[in-house]
Amino acid sequence: MIFKLYKDGYFSYKKFILNNITKLELSPNEALVLIKLLDLYLTNERTLRVESISEATNIHGNDVDNILNNLLQLDYFSMYVENIDGVMTEKFTVEPFFKRVESLYLDDNNKSKEIDKIFALIERKTRKMLTNNDYNFINSLIEDGNTLDDITNAITTLEKGRYDITLKNIARQLEHNDVKSKTDPRLDDFFKKIGIR
Repeated sequence: MIFKLYKDGYFSYKKFILNNITKLELSPNEALVLIKLLDLYLTNERTLRVESISEATNIHGNDVDNILNNLLQLDYFSMYVENIDGVMTEKFTVEPFFKRVESLYLDDNNKSKEIDKIFALIERKTRKMLTNNDYNFINSLIEDGNTLDDITNAITTLEKGRYDITLKNIARQLEHNDVKSKTDPRLDDFFKKIGIR
């Protein structure tokens, strides 16, 4: 779908690459070369010419060659052989890049849905409308790597212990669960044997 939008000129691939350079795991030079490949593809130029890419990006030819190899290994483009008038010619396509773009959009969409579920769960369990400060606090919990399952487990533990379900208690329980998960199980056994836990 996005590939078709790109071919029709409705997908701003340059802006997308520059805004998502870290998610795409690209160096600045790799991003430049990838943008040039996408430019070439739109002009129906399917033959890779290191010299022309080097000229357009101001990157040395050997570096462009290495970058192209990296991009090929990262599956941002692929190569194929085409028979033109009995001559075998190596061509490239950028379709794999757009599969990656779609998966990034799906990941973002799934993350957004999970965040909505977390907000709804906390709102339901705390039995209060969340304020902007509450949303910011919950976002910080999510940015710390806590998932819907982590927060659900923390709330379940609080309910079992008959604690009030508040944001403060949820955060404490998440911290406790995090510390507990990082503790070596052998230490737990040791502390139990000596009567500390």
